[in-house]
Amino acid sequence: PDGLESLESDIAKLRWPKDLRRLEARRILQSYKPVIISLEQGPEVSDHDFVEEQEYFLKRMCERTMALPIGRGMAALKSTSPLPTEILTIPTLCLTGKASPRGTKVELAHIDFPQNMDHWPCFHNGGAAGLR
Repeated sequence: PDGLESLESDIAKLRWPKDLRRLEARRILQSYKPVIISLEQGPEVSDHDFVEEQEYFLKRMCERTMALPIGRGMAALKSTSPLPTEILTIPTLCLTGKASPRGTKVELAHIDFPQNMDHWPCFHNGGAAGLR
């Protein structure tokens, strides 16, 4: 449920059978999976400092994730024709991460960030779903 299912229509596959840009755009603009955090802990870094480093990395990746609905809205513009009474599915904005070696969940818990930083991105996410 990434909001770009229409890019993989049968007509698009027939029209551009070898073009992989649709798949790449869909992969780049997805926001429903946790971000992979592939940082390695150095021997001189304490566990507490490493957790903070992971969370700062996650914060930067969340800023990228929160900008994705704008591109998703442009990529999926007018790609479906829903009925006026049909419920639109809005893709989730996943603002959590997953540490790569063990797959542990990383959240923004130990660093300072604005509590309402996802309000406008959620609005744009809904707007992008409406543009389909």
